[in-house]
Amino acid sequence: MTRIERVLTGDAAEIRVAGRLDAHGSSALERELDDAVRSGARRLRLLLAEVSFLSSAGIRVLLKAHQAAAGLGGELQVAEASPAVLDVLRLGGLDDLLDAGGKATAAPGPQPFETVAGVVGRVHSLPAGGAMTCRLVGDPDRLPAGAFDAASTTGLPFPPGTLGLGLGAFGESFDDCRDRFGEFLAVAGAAACLPTDGARAPDDVMARGGLVPKVQALYGVACSGPFSSLLRFDVGMSAGSLPLSRLVAAALELTGSPAAAFVVVAESAGLMGAALRRSPVGAGDLFAFPGVRDSLSFTAERVHERATALVVGVATGTEGTALAPFVRPAGAAPLPAVHAHAAAFTFRALPAGAPSLEAMVRGLFEEERLLALLHLLPDVREIYGSGESLFLSGALWAAPVVPAAREGGPK
Repeated sequence: MTRIERVLTGDAAEIRVAGRLDAHGSSALERELDDAVRSGARRLRLLLAEVSFLSSAGIRVLLKAHQAAAGLGGELQVAEASPAVLDVLRLGGLDDLLDAGGKATAAPGPQPFETVAGVVGRVHSLPAGGAMTCRLVGDPDRLPAGAFDAASTTGLPFPPGTLGLGLGAFGESFDDCRDRFGEFLAVAGAAACLPTDGARAPDDVMARGGLVPKVQALYGVACSGPFSSLLRFDVGMSAGSLPLSRLVAAALELTGSPAAAFVVVAESAGLMGAALRRSPVGAGDLFAFPGVRDSLSFTAERVHERATALVVGVATGTEGTALAPFVRPAGAAPLPAVHAHAAAFTFRALPAGAPSLEAMVRGLFEEERLLALLHLLPDVREIYGSGESLFLSGALWAAPVVPAAREGGPK
């Protein structure tokens, strides 16, 4: 019988194990280590003084956790070891896993916690940051009637250093995409589209060499430029999971601007939203009942819990901005207003400190599975509403935006 106890303090987890770390016990330890990392632990301290047997399966679990912690800017150390554990680790040349009495060099102290719009975390100013320039293309008001044609389509390239979202598809022209237009998002040289041709599986393209993702957009927002701020937030410090509206408010406060572009990479506590089920081109009254059930899928309750969510959005905290046709209330209140799309991936932990957005996005698209793509919308109906999308620990990148004149829509 293997017994495991865990104590989590900030980014440190102390895990005490008693019994055998054989195939069965090692699986239990692997789950415990995974849960600790999901909870924000980056420094893992194992107390194995009461372990009577360590098998090859146990060694594999220790090595995997050691490598994962190092990749996240942390470490795994065996702080206490029984003679049986010591013999196996030393004979296997794994002395580096042993805590040699504080042999590690002390890292610089972390930045202090700050509270930004009710979100507690560490704020990092990004030296290259400034205001992003945003193109507003197409006319969202055409969506309900499906009144789109070739003249209302704009080809949008998304090289590294850009982000965007809206309705579009991968293809060469309007005619090529006519039956596949759906939600899309793009950031850091990667783009994903949800085709409406019945496949219901998101497609994605990543920038490589001369290849640049390009989306044929019916309408959308495309921004270019660097982010100015990064907020690493921890749900343990913010009294529960964080609704999208609070993260949007934090993005606006970080930038000190009436409008902001933002990206969130975080563990999801459940996403709320909608996605088109058929292309809006020539669809007639897309939202009329009962046909709306065939045109649009809604999440009646939160979905994709414990996935890693990549959220791309633009937001405003004031009325009457150029973004107004493209945004909707983030929560129950009219403001802040937001347009945000989320891609859900299999779970991937974030490195400690100030991670590279480009590296995170590439890791998600290349090493994790893209599960879904949603237009995030709150369900604020009284009694029956399921509320907003919720997030746990993660990172928020933000920049002020300067919207350009509308293209392909009323001026």
